[in-house]
Amino acid sequence: MKKNDNAERQPEKTLFLKVDDVAAELKCSRAKIYAMVNEGALPSVKLSGLLRIPRAALEKIAAGATDV
Repeated sequence: MKKNDNAERQPEKTLFLKVDDVAAELKCSRAKIYAMVNEGALPSVKLSGLLRIPRAALEKIAAGATDV
């Protein structure tokens, strides 16, 4: 029987991250992440009413980019 590839998707492979996950990665508070989003310093999207951060934006911040 063939396994469902989506069921085995790793969190690090997802395109969009939850605010809690981004805060944990950057070692800061959820409030800081929301402030960064509101200031335009961190791109975000709303998916079904839920705020998500593109993984690519987090990777740019982690790499030291200042223009995310």
